[in-house]
Amino acid sequence: TSTVTVGGVTVLAAGIFSWGATSIDIQIPASVVAGARDVVVTVGGLTGTRSITITDPAPTVTGITPGSGTQGTSVSITNLAGTGFTATPTVVIRNGATDITMTAVTRVSATQLTGSLAIPAGATLGTWDVRVTNPDAQVGVGTGLFTVTAPPVPTITSFEDLVGAPGPGAGIAITSAEQLQSIKVVGTNFGTTQDTS
Repeated sequence: TSTVTVGGVTVLAAGIFSWGATSIDIQIPASVVAGARDVVVTVGGLTGTRSITITDPAPTVTGITPGSGTQGTSVSITNLAGTGFTATPTVVIRNGATDITMTAVTRVSATQLTGSLAIPAGATLGTWDVRVTNPDAQVGVGTGLFTVTAPPVPTITSFEDLVGAPGPGAGIAITSAEQLQSIKVVGTNFGTTQDTS
């Protein structure tokens, strides 16, 4: 019986593409762990052994959820999708020479990472590449997968008189004698607190 093992894992028939007197073409089993591993060829009870260095495949990046974030906010990344993520990779989004590093990176599996992105207020608007670097320095890039957006513009839709009934929308009038009148400004994108800085 003739066999080939890599790192102690037997190469099955489906993984042997050709076998000749001077060469054997094989597929390395997926279960072989990266590092220095012995390749052992056994023919008729006699063996030949030689060491080879096995490396993990480079990671790939196929998507990120959510796929956008607003300037000046922190975004919780629930699914950075791809393949070949090992240990705890380093993750950045990149625009030109500028990187934003994802913090609290967690490897959920070889195909999913989670973490957090703090988008600076002055971050460049538009698309950013997503880069994952494994501990062995192999890099996977998802081009233009993340978009940095501008904060929404405040919009005033109406006014209400706080003393009486709601006023006539944007047409509410305040005379000089009523300048101390209290009103409610109604609209969208005002934020949740006043910035007094």
